[in-house]
Amino acid sequence: MKYLNLRIGLIALAMCSCDDNSTNVESSNNYSSSSEYILQTSSSSNDVVESSSSSRISMSSSVNISSSGITSSSSTIISSSSIIELSSSSISAKRVCSYNETNMILECEEQPYKVTKIGTQIWMAENMNVPTDSGSWCYSNNASCGGYGRLYNWETAKNICPEDWHLPASSDWRILEKFAGGPVVAGDKLKSTEGWAVYDGVTPTDLYGFSALPAGDYLKSSFAYIGYQGKWWTSSYDDYDDVAYYWLLDYRTSLLNVKSIDTSYGFSVRCVHD
Repeated sequence: MKYLNLRIGLIALAMCSCDDNSTNVESSNNYSSSSEYILQTSSSSNDVVESSSSSRISMSSSVNISSSGITSSSSTIISSSSIIELSSSSISAKRVCSYNETNMILECEEQPYKVTKIGTQIWMAENMNVPTDSGSWCYSNNASCGGYGRLYNWETAKNICPEDWHLPASSDWRILEKFAGGPVVAGDKLKSTEGWAVYDGVTPTDLYGFSALPAGDYLKSSFAYIGYQGKWWTSSYDDYDDVAYYWLLDYRTSLLNVKSIDTSYGFSVRCVHD
């Protein structure tokens, strides 16, 4: 009898243990984790919405890629979150240019660049125009790029700035934006007084000598938006969505916008002093 009671007790204990295991498995299967990726963008309701590639404003189908160029090893990306920024110290084989602080000129092999001090920052006042073996384009096979500078894909843009200068992160642009009065009015203060299509109520003043030009963009043998938009790459990158960030000026508004896009596009580059 004692043996029978002991056996019944062991069976009951085993059944209890199984129920507990089933509960744990069900709880594990119902568990799900999620990550939030907060993207820093303009919250203005007046943000410019760009049209799809099928309605791009094409200006030219000509492409010129110079045979001369620079070489650099791949840069290291340091990340503590989804949105990451390149470390300027990780980029090797950077070109050496001579910076004349008195005349505010950056002397590089390909050409001299005007420089302007805005608040605590020192920016190039012209778009980068250094030829590369690949990853850059020039309008209408014009070797000088017509004063607009070259358009670079993001991989090329990461390494294009000379020594002691770097491709600005979105945080660098935020400092510039704040100094210029915020995103709603900064655009007109940074635009060149020449080269932009005319739009009622929008008056570029180039208040700080930044002289932003509407060089447009390049994608798949098609140039678009020249005279209408200027777009500048940043070093900021979202590895979750596999996109890089750029800053946008549009002829229809005084806004300065930040957006993200595929890295294969060709955009302008401005460098900022380290």
